[in-house]
Amino acid sequence: MIEMKNQVFKKRLQFAMNGIWVALKTEPSFRWQLLCGLGAYGVLFFFHASSIWWGLFTIMIAMILSGELINSALERTIDRLHPEMHPLIAQAKDCAAGGVLILSIGSLILLGCFLLSQYS
Repeated sequence: MIEMKNQVFKKRLQFAMNGIWVALKTEPSFRWQLLCGLGAYGVLFFFHASSIWWGLFTIMIAMILSGELINSALERTIDRLHPEMHPLIAQAKDCAAGGVLILSIGSLILLGCFLLSQYS
């Protein structure tokens, strides 16, 4: 068995980049969230937003994409360990998806606050 812990930084970075690549290839939700994040940057660029807005949007986008990756990792792990349907497993998956939904709603609120600041 290959030891995964205590690898050199370059190797750990490769593992992380591979996880992002797998999500890009296999997870439509991750691709959609990434596209929305790029669209949000387009809005900031169009309105010549201040650096604080760029920072807030970057944090929110990073949290959403991280949430999607964690959700995908949880789903894959659960499916591998317990492929049969079980109510508690369904609840765990739903909770993880709900976490991403809450982040997404937060991003829409942030966008609304930004747009209100542009017109007031």
